[in-house]
Order: sequence, then structure tokens, then C-alpha cells
Amino acid sequence: MNILVSTMGKYLEVGSKLLEKLQTELRFDEIGFFVADSRYYKKLLKTNSFIQKNNVFLIKEWEYTGIPRNATPDFELIKAYENKLGDPTLWNVLLCDRRVFFGRYCKSKQDYRPRFGYHEQLLILEQALVSIKKAFKKVRPDVVLSFGTSVMGDYLIYLFAKSYGIPYLQLKATKIENYLAFHDAPDAFSSFISQQYVSDNPIPKAFLEKAHSYLASVVKKGLKYEGAILSERSRLLKRLTSAPINLFKNIPGAMKDYCDPVIRRDAHIPGKFRSALNYNIYQPLNAYYISKHLRKHAKYIERNMLEKSDPFIFFPLHFEPEVSIQIFGRPYQNQIELIRNIALSVPVGRKVVVKEHPRSIGFRPYSYYQKLLDIPNVFLIDPYIKAHQIIPYSQLVAVISGSIGFEAAIMGKPVLSFGNAAYNILPETMVSHCSNLNQLGKQIKKLSDRYAYDEEALLRYAAIIMKESVPIDLYSAIIGKKHRNYDQKHLTKSERIDIGYLNLAQYCQRYFKKIGVVNTTEASVKNKEPSSSRAKVSYNG
Repeated sequence: MNILVSTMGKYLEVGSKLLEKLQTELRFDEIGFFVADSRYYKKLLKTNSFIQKNNVFLIKEWEYTGIPRNATPDFELIKAYENKLGDPTLWNVLLCDRRVFFGRYCKSKQDYRPRFGYHEQLLILEQALVSIKKAFKKVRPDVVLSFGTSVMGDYLIYLFAKSYGIPYLQLKATKIENYLAFHDAPDAFSSFISQQYVSDNPIPKAFLEKAHSYLASVVKKGLKYEGAILSERSRLLKRLTSAPINLFKNIPGAMKDYCDPVIRRDAHIPGKFRSALNYNIYQPLNAYYISKHLRKHAKYIERNMLEKSDPFIFFPLHFEPEVSIQIFGRPYQNQIELIRNIALSVPVGRKVVVKEHPRSIGFRPYSYYQKLLDIPNVFLIDPYIKAHQIIPYSQLVAVISGSIGFEAAIMGKPVLSFGNAAYNILPETMVSHCSNLNQLGKQIKKLSDRYAYDEEALLRYAAIIMKESVPIDLYSAIIGKKHRNYDQKHLTKSERIDIGYLNLAQYCQRYFKKIGVVNTTEASVKNKEPSSSRAKVSYNG
């Protein structure tokens, strides 16, 4: 069995450990890894021997993003690939990668200015196409395993796999507790789960009971899932007070990165000191200024004002740049203009209330909020008020693709979605997907008039996801992301990690069988059976 694994940062370690576990049951003849983040790659090689021991073929992102900028793109070559792989255009590939398409420090400060110019982006695209095509010819994968599309390399790997008819499995959070599931496209919900949802197949009683308990919990306490970002006022202040120490700690690392010719040119690594400066000083000070200014001029809706508020539509902003917009909501890169369209499509007398994303507090400039407030019927709400506390007072919730849309559906509110949200599969009388802004006003009225809560549909949706997914504390334990706590107090972090890898390995084996990738056991090796039942693929096209 041949496998190509697409990783980024610490997911390289996750992919390596996962394949080590799978090797006890499966035989891998050829292994390939797409890797991003040269700093983490070098660090991992010191403690992890999997890559060298298994002679893993590597696609190193920094080798095609760090090319000389004085060359001229081969437009004919790019056009040929676009005709074969296009989605329908390869600009979608560039857009999905914020490190290429946006500013150098776009993760710590809103920056729409592209780091690379027009020709530079096309040069990077050209080299990425050549590198990934070479990987497919060398590894000849029977399956592609992905840990997320936030870099252009992964999106191209998906397009190549699709063109060759190779199964592509991307592990994604379902936003239901700590359940993760394989999806067969980076920009769409799992087709297998979708088919199960629309089928007449009965659902085991145990999963229905668990789903019922889950829905009741969301109504009572709000939607909580593993990997969700926590937001607290005190954390911003803590960042500011500890800024001198944190900045000082980042100086040695920043100097070391600058002295390394590979890391210094790696587009995946923005620069430790400047990023720390934005995170520890700019964001807290900017958040304080914005909050003080908006409160001074009474431009925030406070929590005690919700009960007496006029009828409103609730719109939670997305953090950007992020896959929720770049992948799942491509036509809506400008959230201000989307909100303007919504505001001009609601009945007279109805407001649009906008809440900032927890991750974006202090991230955007004040001018961003002023542009929103320039729209007559748009109002801002205190960003520290939980969505769960706002939804009950709203008449309708509008989202691009965020989890708040699912939370609103559970809480009995009409949901208008603009992106490729997983819960779009729910009945149109609950969740209405907008694909034409010219019809937005009619769609809002139709959804409001025809709304009907369907508990059975919600139960089936949640139960099938639980049944076809796997519980893993990926973000809070295995990856160890900050401020992503998940309540599993009965387990230690090491136990959560061990259980996570075990569950994921078993889930992979089940899914490989499900999609027709034959497991290669010791017996099959002795008998010289082929490692896959899939038809041979031609890589010459």
C-alpha cells in the first residue's frame, strides 16, 4: 500500500506517529509526506527517526516558496495544469494559502497587502505544481491522507488526487464535541456522511440517545467543541503585562531563525519577534482603544440591552484570513460588503447586530468597525458576550460557515448560510443557503415565513456524525494548541494523547476498508498479493 500524507507544522509529527501505529497492521511500500514549516521539520528530525528509517519521499513547501524572484512564470505550463486541475481556476489554490496571498504578518494583524507580487505568486504556483506532480509519480499513492487545507500544497494535492481518481481523506473537526471525521474534499462536507444522512438507513438507538443528550446540552450551555478558541478579557491584559518578558524570550529564537538561510526565506514562518510584538503589544492595546472608543460613544450593544432591543438579525464575524472564508466562503472575502448586502435586504425596522470573533479582538483596526457602523442599520455588540446569550433574542442568524449557525439551528432559530457549511444539509425550513445575493431579500422573508424546527433532522444529523466519526482530543492534547481547553478532567493529557492515536489508527483502518483500499497484512506479503485492489493509475497525463 502506498500513501501520501499532507501535513503542516506539528501535523508532521502526528502523521509520522499515526503511520508508525498503522505499520503494525499495514504494509506501506511507498510513503510520501508534504511538509510545511522548515523550523518544525528540522526540530522533529532530531527526535523522530520515522522519515529517515522509512525512506520517506518529501515535498518541502519552502523549496518552492523560496525560489528566486527574477524568473518569469511559464504561463503555458500553468494554463495546461489549470485546464486539467482547475477548480475551475488555480487562483483558488493561491487564495487558500494566507501566507502567500496575504501579508507576512496576517496571522497576528489584519493585513491584506500581498507578501508576494503577481509574478511571484505565479512562480510559486508553477513550482508547486511541478513538485507535487513529481511526488505523485514517485509515490504512486493508493490513498492521500490530509490534516487540513490552509496551505496551497494541500489543495493542489487534493486536485491531483481527484484528477487521478485517488481517494483523498482530510481529517476535520465536526464541531460536535471532540468528534473528527474524514472528508473527501477540502471545501465540502463528507459525502459518505451526507449519503448516510439522506438515506433511510436506521440509526442505532445508542447514537440517537447520545445525540439527544448532546442537543439538550447545547440548548442549555451553548455549543462547545474540542479545539474552540477561548476568549477572556483578562487574557489580553495578561499578554500586555507579560510582554517585556515574552519579547525578550523571543529574541534568541528570532536571531537563530534569521541566521538560518532556509528558515529566513520560509514563507510559512513570519518571524518570531515581530509576531510576538503584534500579539503581546499591538493586539491588547488596539483592543483596549477600540473598546474604550466604542463604549464612550455608545456604539456597543451591552448584554442588558438585548431584552429591550428591536428585532435583529445576528451576524458573527469570522477571523480572517482563515479557511472558513478562503475555502468555504470564497465569494465573501469582504465581510463588510456581505453585511451591507444583508442590511439592505432585511425588512425596514430590523437591525443587523454584528459580533467580533474571539480570535479577532484587537486584530482589526478601528476603521474596520467604523465602516460597519457607517451602514445605518448595523450595530456592534460587546464581543465578550457569548453567542449562546445573543441567539435567543435574535430573529434570524446569518453566517458564512461558522459553528454558530449550527448552534442557532439547535436553539430553534432560522439560519441563513452563505458558505459551504456542513449543516446546509439540514431542511431548508431550518437552514437556507444563499447562492444569489440579488434574491437575498426574498430569501430572508421566505425563511422567516416558512421556518419550522425539525428535531428529528437535527438528531439524525448529530447521531450520524457521531457514528461515522472518531473522538480525538486533537487540538487541545495531541497538537497542544494554546487556549483550546476541552473538559476531560478524568484523563491526563498523556492519556488523551495515547487514546487519540489509538482511536485514529483504528478509524483509518476502518475507513481504508470502506473506500476499497485493501490492507496489506503479513499473510498477503508472503503470498505476494498486490497492496491495493484499486486500478493502476497513469501518471503521465
